[in-house]
Amino acid sequence: MMEHWTIPPELRRGEGSPWRFEDTTYNLAHVRVKKLRGKASEYSCVDCGGPAEDWSYQGGSPREQLEQQRGCLLAFSSDPFDYDPRCKLCHKTYDNRDR
Repeated sequence: MMEHWTIPPELRRGEGSPWRFEDTTYNLAHVRVKKLRGKASEYSCVDCGGPAEDWSYQGGSPREQLEQQRGCLLAFSSDPFDYDPRCKLCHKTYDNRDR
């Protein structure tokens, strides 16, 4: 299980970055995170250190978008580096922190 990862220089954020996906959907954003960074289960949870299960949006991104799904308004980012690996419990806790 990976404890930490580094971003290769050619994939770092910036105006010329190929990872500046402006228009996307919630589901496609998560597919892109997994495709670029692998499965969340290959990482440790950023909060508790246990095995991660999900990619969790960090929030506050300048690329944040909103999408309605099953009666819920979901925030997500088009930037694959705006996500952290989290276990299910920490992901739920993190998502409900401001409610």
